Amino acid sequence: MHAVGLISDTHGHLDDSILDLFEGVDAIVHAGDIGGEDILYALQALAPVTAVRGNADHSGPTWSLPESASLTVGSTRIYVIHNLPAGSLPALDEADVLVFGHTHKPQVIHGERQIQVNPGSASRPRAADGLRTVALLEIDLDRVSVHIETI
Repeated sequence: MHAVGLISDTHGHLDDSILDLFEGVDAIVHAGDIGGEDILYALQALAPVTAVRGNADHSGPTWSLPESASLTVGSTRIYVIHNLPAGSLPALDEADVLVFGHTHKPQVIHGERQIQVNPGSASRPRAADGLRTVALLEIDLDRVSVHIETI
C-alpha cells in the first residue's frame, strides 16, 4: 500500500499537526498557493514533494514552480493543478486522480474512472464549517481511497 499526503493553500502556514499526519507517507502533493519555500522544505523532510504554483505564488522560488505536474504512485497516475481550467486538458483527463486547490473547500468527487480531490485549505478555510483540512490518498493495488482530514 502507498500513502500520499495532499495539501493546498498553505499561504505560508504549516501547522505541526500536518507534519504528524503526513509522517510515513510515500509522497506529498501540494496543489499551490504555498506561500514560501520553507513550507516545501518542511514537507520534503517527510517525503518527496510534487508542487505546483498557485495564483498567490507570484514571487520568490515558488514562482518558478510549474502550473501543473504529474506523478505516478504504484500504478496510479496523479495530476495536480491549482485551479481547474474551464476546458479539458489531455493530461488532466488521463489521470486516475486529479488534485486541485484554489477554492479552499475540501471536496472529493468519485467519477466513473477518475477521483477529483480538493484537500481544502491548510490555512484559510472558506467552507461553512471553517475547518482547516488536508487529505490522505491511499493506494492499494488498483483500489484508491481518499480521506479528508481536519487539522
